[in-house]
Amino acid sequence: FGFASMLVKILTDYGPKATVVVWDAGSSGRKEVYSEYKAQRSSRPDLLREQWPHLEPLVDAFGYRNLKVDGYEADDVIASIAEQAKTQDPPIAVMVVTGDRDAYQLVDDQVSIMTTSRGITDTRVYDREGVIDRYGIPPELVPDFIGLKGDTSDNIPGVPGIGDKTAADLLQRFGSLETVLDSIDEISGAKRKQNLTEHSEDARLSKHLATAKRDIPLNGLDVAEFVSEPPDRSRLRDVFREFELRDPLRRLEEALGSAEAAAPAPVTERALFARPREGTLTDVARIVADAEVALAIRTPDTPEGALFGDNQQWRFGVYADSTEELVIGQCARPEELVAAVAARPVIAHDAKSLGQVPSHLVHDTEVAAYLLEPARRAYPFRELCEERGLATDVEDGAGADARLMQALAAWQREEVRGRGLTDLLMEVELPIVRILREMEQAGVKLNTEGLHAISERVKTEADELERQIFELAGVQFTLGSPRQLEEVLFGKLGLSRKRRGKTGYSTDARVLQAIRSEHEIIPRIERWRELTKLAQTYLDALPLLVDPGSRLHTTFNQTAATTGRLSSNNPNLQNIPIRTPLGREIRACIIAEPGHLLVSADYSQVELRLLAHIASENVLKEIFGRGEDVHTATACRVFGVEPEQIDPAMRSKSKMINYGIVYGLSAYG
Repeated sequence: FGFASMLVKILTDYGPKATVVVWDAGSSGRKEVYSEYKAQRSSRPDLLREQWPHLEPLVDAFGYRNLKVDGYEADDVIASIAEQAKTQDPPIAVMVVTGDRDAYQLVDDQVSIMTTSRGITDTRVYDREGVIDRYGIPPELVPDFIGLKGDTSDNIPGVPGIGDKTAADLLQRFGSLETVLDSIDEISGAKRKQNLTEHSEDARLSKHLATAKRDIPLNGLDVAEFVSEPPDRSRLRDVFREFELRDPLRRLEEALGSAEAAAPAPVTERALFARPREGTLTDVARIVADAEVALAIRTPDTPEGALFGDNQQWRFGVYADSTEELVIGQCARPEELVAAVAARPVIAHDAKSLGQVPSHLVHDTEVAAYLLEPARRAYPFRELCEERGLATDVEDGAGADARLMQALAAWQREEVRGRGLTDLLMEVELPIVRILREMEQAGVKLNTEGLHAISERVKTEADELERQIFELAGVQFTLGSPRQLEEVLFGKLGLSRKRRGKTGYSTDARVLQAIRSEHEIIPRIERWRELTKLAQTYLDALPLLVDPGSRLHTTFNQTAATTGRLSSNNPNLQNIPIRTPLGREIRACIIAEPGHLLVSADYSQVELRLLAHIASENVLKEIFGRGEDVHTATACRVFGVEPEQIDPAMRSKSKMINYGIVYGLSAYG
């Protein structure tokens, strides 16, 4: 992601310039001079190692050149390119994009440095004055600077006890490393003198290691003749989609122009240019009985809906690819359209939103997009089409949506088949669409009287906490105001300030936890916040959302979690706390109808069982074979205690470790 983002930024900010990406292919003899050079660096993380083979082809797709020179570091190759560029007539200006600060030694009238600040795309360009402003020394003294202070990233030793400021001060005073070493008697501080005397050769070695070589062979590269090829737009889009680099892809298409960057859609033109006819639900019912139809609908509150009818009508489009029929019209409710298509094979986008899931749903473009890109935040239909080059110049409306849906589905089916996901889509995900819609329609019974009783009790406790907080603070204030709370805690009571934000010092949960032991007011504030949040979010809000039968209807999201789990919203019932007594009381107010039961069922640590099987992990197999709790067993190993000594907090931490490994946790985070 970072590498692709930087390449996109270069293209966006500077256009298609002659660009070369240089790779390390040796140490330029530095390891022979100093065996500990870069010795502290660990091997690449597994995730980075897996991505590494794709980086050079990505550079090719941008139209840039990859360059390695056997035996030499990339820094020296870059320095030699910059040196060659300066000797041209006229000289060629060079910008070096790097995160290594030893490259600042290259800066002059013809060479500038772009480096990242906060985040990949937050960059700064340094010229000579910029280097002086940052380090207090000119670029040509950067090797001397590193000679004095060292460079931990390359394991260059420098002189102990000398940091950036001291190194800059010494060079400003004496002008060079050699002059500093010749003038030790004039330098203040006994320890500093001792270190400079004892480590003078380390300083000279460090300067040598930090000095860029500017005369290495460049494998025939002639800077004067070098030009970049045009970006391979189709290839770039495919690579970015493969690795789910959506934000870089968006910025890339903005740079190249979305229409130009779009790959040709793998569909016939007739799918996008069928002639629509205004019709009715009766016309929909007359479409060939076994024809697969793409079904799109626009809500009454869209601009298109406002143009037709009385804002109570829904605009629809139904497209049959096999017969090239496209019917557009309006209906009072989406369910009427579903009834009109009857048992025909249906393609839809978010079929649940139709109110009634078609009886023969054969493809859902939202669900398919989720299977292809599970880490994506959302799956807007037109956005998906635009990414495939399908919606760049067609009209807006339900009719266009229906035609585009057929085209998008055709591409998705090929992708799903190619990735071996067809069975998952057809046998698991699509049937779940119908089940979830039925669950939403059925809703759950809510014990509103029970919630009201809890709410009254919570209000009483919160009022008492508020009284105690005001008494401890010695002043009344708006407890829900972070600004006023900040003034009380850090101004009036003088508690420790931990983190400053844009508008003042933070009083969030992490800060309160950190200063909990400083004053008895803090636990009361934390409890008050817990109670008021539960009251506002659940105790007072949920009873207002029930239907006349006291049933609560949430929306289940099938395409929200990368792990494949469901989520819910409007309201979010899954966020009701389960680990606190009050949260469990609220959950207990979701009840079954008389004569029925609510059954809770869950797989028993299914991910870890799969891990044990796939990895042939014998320890896990033995734990499961003995019927033991795997999290307790892990806790025993982590904390070195017996099972009976494991408390809930220790088990919870071990559970995080176990599941973290399954979902990508590593030594690097």
